[in-house]
Amino acid sequence: MPSLGQSIISNPDEFEIAWKKEPDYLSAEVADKLDEADPLNDTPNLFERRKTKAMAAHSFSYPLKETLENIKKMHMLQANLLHDVHFDKHPDFKDSGHCFDRDRYKPALLSAQELLGFEDECEFNFTQNGMTDNLGKLMSTFLKVSKREWENDKRKIVMLGTEFNADQTMAHSTMGGVIADGQRSETKEASSRKSEDEILKIPHGENGVYDTQTIIDFIKSNADKTKMICLPDVVFNTLQRLELNKIFDATRDVIEKNKIIVLLDLAHGFANRKIDLKSMPVHGAVMCGYKHLPGGYDGTPVGFVVKRSLDLKNEFHPQQGWKANDSKKVWDHISGFNRDIAFTEGAVAFRTSNPMTLALLPAQTSLTTFGKIGWTKLFNKSECLTRYLLAQLQEHLVKTNQIEIITPLDPKQRGAGIALKMKNGLDVRAIEHKLKERGFEVDTRPPVMRVTAHYAHTTFADVHQFVQTFKLVVDKMLKPKVYESYKNWGMFALGATLVAGLCAVALGSSKSTSNTNTTPFKHP
Repeated sequence: MPSLGQSIISNPDEFEIAWKKEPDYLSAEVADKLDEADPLNDTPNLFERRKTKAMAAHSFSYPLKETLENIKKMHMLQANLLHDVHFDKHPDFKDSGHCFDRDRYKPALLSAQELLGFEDECEFNFTQNGMTDNLGKLMSTFLKVSKREWENDKRKIVMLGTEFNADQTMAHSTMGGVIADGQRSETKEASSRKSEDEILKIPHGENGVYDTQTIIDFIKSNADKTKMICLPDVVFNTLQRLELNKIFDATRDVIEKNKIIVLLDLAHGFANRKIDLKSMPVHGAVMCGYKHLPGGYDGTPVGFVVKRSLDLKNEFHPQQGWKANDSKKVWDHISGFNRDIAFTEGAVAFRTSNPMTLALLPAQTSLTTFGKIGWTKLFNKSECLTRYLLAQLQEHLVKTNQIEIITPLDPKQRGAGIALKMKNGLDVRAIEHKLKERGFEVDTRPPVMRVTAHYAHTTFADVHQFVQTFKLVVDKMLKPKVYESYKNWGMFALGATLVAGLCAVALGSSKSTSNTNTTPFKHP
């Protein structure tokens, strides 16, 4: 069995066994001991951190110091008027590649491949477009409905019932275009349809959590009328991780038989846990780079994946710009168009304009840095931190009936993020504000609070301090409520006493009145 420290980066199960053998294993002293033993305890120093501790890494993280340095270097290239940076220099001055192909930056590309499990490098491309833009690009390319499919009612999009608004809006927008095309071609079935009629929503269970078998059954029962499936890896509001391997293993045959296009939204899954896209019947995926991956505060996107096997030459036609041309050949054809130099496979076929180097630098620097440390080590540590966080929450806030954890506890059905609800009528926004005053950043989507311990900048001591502070805030907010309940009970008790006294007087008066007819009243 590895040592306690080695188990943090190699085996979360063995870590949990060893850690819980420590006397008073939830104490601050043990938290410090875990940090001291952690082989990756220096990674927080890679970040530009201030006083506030980020416990919302699923939504926002600190910038890497190297990111800030790379941005400065890029500006210095411009300051020195190095025009040749467009052709043969690179902001980090280390690796090959020039700014024209910044979206093909090799070190970051290989790191993304390890995270996402796509098969060929051409299947992934970095982009400065927003994630929803990229989702729209893929939806509009692949959602093509023929007249025969209209007649056979095969045009539906399958989504979760509680999918994030951006994805739902894009699905409705794309479907609106499909309906308009059907109406223009005088397809009878399209004349009275609305996008709401064409989007099928998978039902959820208690607290918005989805049952794996329900998803499988829903896909199978609607396969003959489904044109596209769009699912997340991690559900945004509950932080439940869907069991995609199990779902697609069970539905692969019907997906392939019915020629269904499958797209994934990896917003909360990217750089949270690994995913193996090549083992799934997935045609494309989109992701962003400002959640678990600290890619910048401005919603920096990362890119998207498109499978090489899709026929982008004949069946589907992506929008292309000059960046879809081979950069080694485009300069010889700069004043015209040559179909022979255009990419036709994978995500590179969707390239349009010059990538914004400064927009891509944060995500690419983070991918490169974490790839060098080792994603397997980082994700093992992430799981250890998450189990430690869960244990602290359960001991100090679940047992006291102050919160309810709604994210599934099974590691197969979650990543690093934990979503919870407050009990006793407490307002999560007020708690978020109180925590920030005390130096901790969380993220709320009322009535849910989302909390994440980040593998590279959160320590075990951070987690311990956060839960203690969270408990203190909740206790203080509950005290007035307890006082009110005591006050109300006191008023009730006083009222009851007065009523009882009045009743006693009345009864005594009644008795004395009746007694005057039989027995003379006598003073004691």
